[in-house]
Amino acid sequence: MPPKSPPIPLCRVLLLTVALAICAIGTTSAAEPATQPAATSQPSLSSAYTQLGDALRTNDVAALDELIAADFLLIDHEGKASTKDSLLQAFRDGIITMRTLQVSMSSLKDFGTAGVVQGPITLQMTYGKQLPLEINARFAVTCVFVLQDGHWRLTAAQMSKRNAPKPQ
Repeated sequence: MPPKSPPIPLCRVLLLTVALAICAIGTTSAAEPATQPAATSQPSLSSAYTQLGDALRTNDVAALDELIAADFLLIDHEGKASTKDSLLQAFRDGIITMRTLQVSMSSLKDFGTAGVVQGPITLQMTYGKQLPLEINARFAVTCVFVLQDGHWRLTAAQMSKRNAPKPQ
């Protein structure tokens, strides 16, 4: 039996997945770009995060590797930093299975060579292979994309935990 790689902490995998997911799923409100860049053949920011969502849903590590900048950095709700390599390894190992992702009141701002996506999300996913754990979480996330070599890439994300809505 081959040696197992050290386990990736559950909160680290969850937070990386959530941060990417908010940037990858379309908005539910009519978000308008902050600026109107000149018409070019460059892909749109909206298209880039849609592609990222497709890659997350299909566990497409090659696509994720292309869509996430090499210097990607996530600052989680506890102030801890994580990198691109941590997330890609979790997908390679089959540790993450996305179930649902709901985005509400999101915004998208395209500044030409940089873009920002913000919004609250609700995530349902399975973590682990042998004894899978079902996870339900709510976060507010801000993601930053940059235009590199004619392609939008996710370069940074920051998140904060949101409480469950109070019953009325």
